[in-house]
Amino acid sequence: MTAQWSLTATTTRRVDTVIGSAQDHEVAVTAVLAAALDAIDDARTGLSAGLPRYELRVDAEVVALIQTGTDDAGHPNHGEAATLIQRIETSRCMGVAPY
Repeated sequence: MTAQWSLTATTTRRVDTVIGSAQDHEVAVTAVLAAALDAIDDARTGLSAGLPRYELRVDAEVVALIQTGTDDAGHPNHGEAATLIQRIETSRCMGVAPY
């Protein structure tokens, strides 16, 4: 059964939403996690203002809410946000909690 997914990235200047569909729920979760990693990479290399917040949904259910934190210098820590997304994917594959 087809599953719909969405990624909403919010900063102080804008709100961007990417939507898609996949063949089933699990594939949709993988797709929204990949989209989040792409958005984090874009934020890392761009000039986004503030600390991006990412809302990942599949079939209107929240998969994850990720708020970008700051590093020791006070800059957005996109690397830690990406690491959290990767931990979520790893936990899905291994069947364990990501924390």
